Amino acid sequence: MSFNLLARRMQTEIGGRASTSLSKSGRAMLIYSILDKQKRNLKFLGSSDGNIDVALNIIKEIKKYGVNLSNIKEVEESTENKYLQTKLQDITRIYEEYENKIANKHIDEDDMLTILSKQLDRQ
Repeated sequence: MSFNLLARRMQTEIGGRASTSLSKSGRAMLIYSILDKQKRNLKFLGSSDGNIDVALNIIKEIKKYGVNLSNIKEVEESTENKYLQTKLQDITRIYEEYENKIANKHIDEDDMLTILSKQLDRQ
């Protein structure tokens, strides 16, 4: 049994799961719409539709390692590397819009264990 399946089963038993889970295809479509909408504002990731997988992997890594936007912005402000700053600005813009779009509507599968942990703490 995977951890995500375990998390779903636990949420079914303890309740509190009102939002639907966002599949990989759903995440890809959402990222595509964000990249398309933000194309003019993105200097690094807005140039190609192939960047959908790049953006998805970045979001997955951010969630996996518990990085938050303030961490990314802190590095962006402290680095003198303009190339890295440009990448981090794009990542921040995409991640913020992604989180705003799924907030209170969907659950990203990469958030399942974090959500379960918070629910179990309340029990």
